[in-house]
Amino acid sequence: MSVAETPVQYMERTRQYYRALGYDNDYVWARFDDVPFIKPAKLSSDLRIALITTASPPDFDGVKRVWSGEVSPPPGKLFTDNVAWDKESTHTNDPGSFLPVEAAFGLVGEGALVGLTRHFHGVPTEYSQRKTNAEDAPEILARVRKDGADAAILCSLCPVCHQTVSLVARHLEANGIPTVIVGSAQDVVEHCGVPRFYFRDFPLGNPCGHPWRPDMQREIMRQALALFDTATAPRTTVKAPFGWKEEGSLWRPRYGRVNPEDRERLLKLGDERRRRQAKAKQGFHGGSVIKMTESSMGNRVGVLEDRYGNPLSTSSAAARDAYVAGVDKLLSAGSGIDQAFRDAIAADEGFALAHIALARTLQLLGRGNEVKAPLERAIALAPATTSREQGHIAIFAKILSGQGAAAVSAIAEHLKHWPRDAMVLAPATGVFGLIGFSGKSGREVEQLAMLEPLATHYGDDWWFRTVLAFAEIELHRLDSGFRNIETALRGCPRNAHAAHIKAHLFYEKGQREEGLAYLEQWNAAYPREAQLHCHISWHLALWSLETGRRDQAWQIYREALHPGGSWGPQINVLTDCASFLARAEMAGEPRYPELWSEISQYAAKWFPNSGIIFADMHSALAFAMAGDAEALARIIENPKGPAADMVVPIARGFDGLAKGDWTRVVDELTPVLATHERVGGSRAQRDLLEYSVTCALLRSGRADEARRLIASRRPQNAASGVPLAGF
Repeated sequence: MSVAETPVQYMERTRQYYRALGYDNDYVWARFDDVPFIKPAKLSSDLRIALITTASPPDFDGVKRVWSGEVSPPPGKLFTDNVAWDKESTHTNDPGSFLPVEAAFGLVGEGALVGLTRHFHGVPTEYSQRKTNAEDAPEILARVRKDGADAAILCSLCPVCHQTVSLVARHLEANGIPTVIVGSAQDVVEHCGVPRFYFRDFPLGNPCGHPWRPDMQREIMRQALALFDTATAPRTTVKAPFGWKEEGSLWRPRYGRVNPEDRERLLKLGDERRRRQAKAKQGFHGGSVIKMTESSMGNRVGVLEDRYGNPLSTSSAAARDAYVAGVDKLLSAGSGIDQAFRDAIAADEGFALAHIALARTLQLLGRGNEVKAPLERAIALAPATTSREQGHIAIFAKILSGQGAAAVSAIAEHLKHWPRDAMVLAPATGVFGLIGFSGKSGREVEQLAMLEPLATHYGDDWWFRTVLAFAEIELHRLDSGFRNIETALRGCPRNAHAAHIKAHLFYEKGQREEGLAYLEQWNAAYPREAQLHCHISWHLALWSLETGRRDQAWQIYREALHPGGSWGPQINVLTDCASFLARAEMAGEPRYPELWSEISQYAAKWFPNSGIIFADMHSALAFAMAGDAEALARIIENPKGPAADMVVPIARGFDGLAKGDWTRVVDELTPVLATHERVGGSRAQRDLLEYSVTCALLRSGRADEARRLIASRRPQNAASGVPLAGF
């Protein structure tokens, strides 16, 4: 076995850590020569199992005690922050990764296990072996017996947790209850001496399998259960045939490491602990001291987390705070996003996620020429980060290098392990996201299918409810979309994405006056330099046009939409301007050649033939309306991107629209309507195609066909009046 594959020596790591805290006397780990052992009276498939964990109840109040919980329904969350599992390499957001209730129920369904006892039980992690032996182990025995258990499986999280469950297992076995320990600290368990040990060579925290991998968790439970049949003597250890995710042995050196730059801080931490212990001996409260030190063992020097509970590889609270602020600004389309991430980098230049977040922000803000430096710095820093952060950075490296399809697959895999990595999930959401611009039929259903299973992990989080609502509204699940968008706005009232999506709800219901009133009020305090100001202005301009406020609509266009009128990402400026000008003409407004020329030149600069069909179709519209036949021909003759087959008929149809060739518009665009979700964008934006065909039918004297078309495809619009001249 190579050094890289040698199980981590947790007792030695703990000694070194406590010496860095300033303790000269090493902790004496439990050790016994004699090990109790009892053979079960039944086959494993006939056993009723009690599960025992070292996690605490979700409402943990800081007081250590034996506790119990019902196995049905399985617990959705348990408290684990007070023990020293490997917070740099993994997470405990999935209780099944350390308490295999659902895995056991799966075996019951297969007939491989009679059942679980009504309760699972929690035993507190104690440095005091006396307390575990004299108080907690007897209490666990009494509860297990009361529940009618035939045997027990004990699952542990941290190094001292492994000692605790070893002591409990010895007590249960000595009193007639056969046991199996499932854990990852082999040295601790074998040093103590236990009957049966199923060894998982994983980072501490997931003894029962990778988070969100129920297939692996069930197989581990199956193999642990088999030890009741196969073990013939005490001190039986079986190693699980599973490796840790994709990073091999890179996690091994991280746990409890004492870096030279941390020694001064650790010594101060130890001094503070000793002062508090001294006060405790004099009668002062000192209950949090051990929790503070023990839980920090799994971190660099006390873990810092983002708003979603993901550990961050920075020891700077200022860097963490700036990063969290930046993420919230990004997820809510606020202003000053890039500056927040620059502040995080200024506080800790080695903070890899701040660099990659800055790179992503610059891409979203249309400043792609600035992306290279922060991207390369994040990649260089990645090897020193956690496995989650390495995956996070690798995904954004794909996104920033144009590997959209590969990024979607990587995101789906990443979310199996870290479902609350919101920054990784975000690029796959929304109508301008990786799925939105995938060019696929059924991409709206695909997006909702990705989001719905994650709802239990996010609860009422304002960002998640925002993106979930948009996915629902685009599929016309308006009632649930309304509930979710209201939840999002209660959680973050100045969330521009949520305000924008509420506007889409008004749009899909045909409530133009209500939508205009809401959005005008919300937008009044939204900074002009913020990410969505341009696009929100498009909604305001359209509704002003459609409610008869035409002068107001043109004022909004000139002040907040057209190139130079207001800042916005280039794709929004192009698509919002071209769409508004075309829809204004369809509503009866005259054509303004100078405005079309302006947006055509903008399209030629930024999206001459990009391969992003949503941009390219609007470029084609601008080129056609401005009479730039050469630029239009380049798109028609060399279509690009995952939906390239749709670009040509759309470009030809828009050319017909520009020239008043209504038959050509109908012939080219009508076949596109059935699958126009492939072009990306929202249903409101794709009404450009619906209205172009309807307008062409009207202007060619086919009014009945126009009415039937729009009534069948956009009934809410038809019911509230279609904004087309002559309808």
